[in-house]
Amino acid sequence: MKVTRRGPVAATALLLLGAVSFGPAAASAIASDAQNGIVTDVASTATPRVIGGQCYGGLANGTLCRKISSMVKIGNWIYAGGIIDVVGDNNGGNERSGFSNLMRFDATTKALDPTFKPQLYRTAGTVSDGAVDGLAASTDGSTLYVGGEFSTASSGPGAPGVVRKGVAAFTAATGALKTTFTPTVCSGGGPCNVYDLRVIGSSLWVGGDFTKIAGQSRGALASLDPVSGALTSAVTIPFSGRAVPTTATKIIKIKANPAGTKAVILGNFTVAGGQTREEVAMLNVDAASGAATSVASWYSPTAFHQAVVSCSTKHYWPRDIDWSPTGDTFVIVGTGGGHAHPYPAPCDAFTKWADNNSSTAVPVLYNHTNIDTIGSVCNIGAYSYVGGHFKNLNQEVRRNGVKITPPAGTANEVHYGFGVIDNSSGLAVSNWNHSDQTGRGEGWLAVLCVPGSAATGGGVYYGGDSIGVNGNPQVQRLAYFAARS
Repeated sequence: MKVTRRGPVAATALLLLGAVSFGPAAASAIASDAQNGIVTDVASTATPRVIGGQCYGGLANGTLCRKISSMVKIGNWIYAGGIIDVVGDNNGGNERSGFSNLMRFDATTKALDPTFKPQLYRTAGTVSDGAVDGLAASTDGSTLYVGGEFSTASSGPGAPGVVRKGVAAFTAATGALKTTFTPTVCSGGGPCNVYDLRVIGSSLWVGGDFTKIAGQSRGALASLDPVSGALTSAVTIPFSGRAVPTTATKIIKIKANPAGTKAVILGNFTVAGGQTREEVAMLNVDAASGAATSVASWYSPTAFHQAVVSCSTKHYWPRDIDWSPTGDTFVIVGTGGGHAHPYPAPCDAFTKWADNNSSTAVPVLYNHTNIDTIGSVCNIGAYSYVGGHFKNLNQEVRRNGVKITPPAGTANEVHYGFGVIDNSSGLAVSNWNHSDQTGRGEGWLAVLCVPGSAATGGGVYYGGDSIGVNGNPQVQRLAYFAARS
């Protein structure tokens, strides 16, 4: 699909929040606000700037790594978590210190809240060893749940630290630590990291590399009471094995369909509930309780095994997943380590799948970047927004396994770090961020789609460790593309 660069687009799409599962009341309020067309590809200069170094490979000293890894919108605030300590205001100056891996800013004005400074860390005064990896909101929006690699949490600088290994909860309005929410991840031994968390039904799902919670065995996935943080029996399906032997069994992404009846799980594992599931699994869910009832039959043994064989031995390939608003399809994006990985391996690619209960599923759509990572995706129905540190899209495009030839001039088209995929054709939307340079780093590995007009903060927000977008160095680790009027 060809669009005029930075011009209006006739398509209409409904933007749904892509970073957290809300209960029915919150979801209906969000979904009622439609947005016309694809967002602008000109990054705003109004957003706060996270100060520091990049995180990818040898680009920076590891202690200088700063990034945004997750975002969620609650009310008119957008909350961002990652590795964060110094943040500049949206006027390009006034750098403020004292943040500890969590911040928030006004969705309408983009102004940083300088008073919201909950602290999450392992070592006091150090942010790089206590990263925030996942954010979620309670169904009523009153509570912000945080998952990551920290062991201590507090309400702000100078407030006493409280043991919170991997999971903490804060009052969303004030940032005060909820002392009645007392999870016990890794109590009984083992690692304590939580890489993603979601409210599904009446349960808080957590995924990470843990093996014990409250002294009971839990293989990388578990459920907590969203009020007390106590371990529950809603999710007891164990995940085990290591597709990549050099890193632990872990779950990095959890995403339920809009009905709350199924959830796709991504990570480094080979077995789910006793069944072979290499790095991707689907679970059946009771929508009301949020209980995982069984491992779904849906799977792609050929594609996912080929990914384990063909992708880098250093990386598990899947990085993000998002369902369509109708819940009949979902998209998965991933990495590949820069190696040759022929189809059907979905490494370094965007893939769209049908929720059809097939045990031998084939991707409906496949769009390959050549050799670089797509790390984040938000599916709005007609289109999917993707982010990463890729340089190209349309290197190879397939529909239902059949290779197609992109239109003239669009094969292997340059798209630095950002892109839009047409969910019908599988092709990148030509000229949206076409050939615009952005900093590499790990890339743009978090994305949040917000409905509504630009005047109310509607548009697409990306987070990562990259600096500079479209030649503007002021955009640092947070990029906002506004809804078109």
